[in-house]
Amino acid sequence: MIKAIIFDWGGVIIEEPSAMINSYCAKMLGVTVEAFLEIRHEHMPNFQRGHISEELFWQRICNSLGVGLPPVSSLWGDVFKNAYRHQEETIALAKNLKQQGYRLGFLSTTEMPAVEHFYNQRYDFFDAAVFLALKGA
Repeated sequence: MIKAIIFDWGGVIIEEPSAMINSYCAKMLGVTVEAFLEIRHEHMPNFQRGHISEELFWQRICNSLGVGLPPVSSLWGDVFKNAYRHQEETIALAKNLKQQGYRLGFLSTTEMPAVEHFYNQRYDFFDAAVFLALKGA
């Protein structure tokens, strides 16, 4: 008997965010998406694992790209505030399952600014939320 259901975030609760994140960040930094991706790839693992702060992440990105720092205190958080898109069908499904008595969990690997945005959404239909840091070498 199924008693609980676990949902992921990117591509499940929200539209797959990668393209939106890359496009938004590149635009805010005044560079091409390609240039941003090349440098992002180098610094992203340490940011995702929590080894460096968002501030240090952007300092490294901007230094590598030869551009100024983002005009906002948390560009990563700003991305989610301005470009975040719910998957309305999935939200409706989750709420329906909750009403039917299922326990709902949320599990995701994401960065701290996105975690803060998650909690600001007030997804009160989830019984528990777990965020994992990515493991790496």
